[in-house]
Amino acid sequence: MPNELTQPYQPLSLDASIATLLYLLHTQALGSTELPNPRSAANIDQLLRALVNHPELGPLLRETCDDLSDSWTHIVHCASRQAVGSL
Repeated sequence: MPNELTQPYQPLSLDASIATLLYLLHTQALGSTELPNPRSAANIDQLLRALVNHPELGPLLRETCDDLSDSWTHIVHCASRQAVGSL
């Protein structure tokens, strides 16, 4: 098994870097024990969906944003139900 620290650095493509960043932010946001504010979650979902439909988005980012949007759609639904239940 090669030592990863001695391997030459291979920079990621822009799309791969952004997709990785989106995924890390997504997992960080979901690491909380509380659901996000329903309005914030809906805004995140809306922005991800807008990116999915952007004509200049590459396939890697399109797939990443589409997968994350599916998750945030579910989060919006759960957060909205929780908000209604707490009234």
